[in-house]
Amino acid sequence: MGIPLLPVISVLAAGVNSKSICGSSTGSTTIARLVIGGQSINVANLPPNTTINLILGAKVILNEQTATTGPGGDRVLTVNAVHVLLPPLLGLGADVVVASASSDIHNCP
Repeated sequence: MGIPLLPVISVLAAGVNSKSICGSSTGSTTIARLVIGGQSINVANLPPNTTINLILGAKVILNEQTATTGPGGDRVLTVNAVHVLLPPLLGLGADVVVASASSDIHNCP
């Protein structure tokens, strides 16, 4: 992906998994290859919410996992393989997600 002001980001074969059951949620990400600005990034065994800071406050979040618990024990887990964020600068901004999955469960005891 070519976003103005950022180095070129190349993602090859990204996939995600999200599972929610009463009491817990789990997620995982698989990325075959990631290159940022011509530099290959090691994507093996990424812990959740691995962040790579770029220029101008931009960042790439790998294996992003966002969990919420609602009333009555409701659980929701969203997993994004690659999330690119560029804060609004000079009228430009970006919020791009590659490969996303969500799971939820409701009415847990």
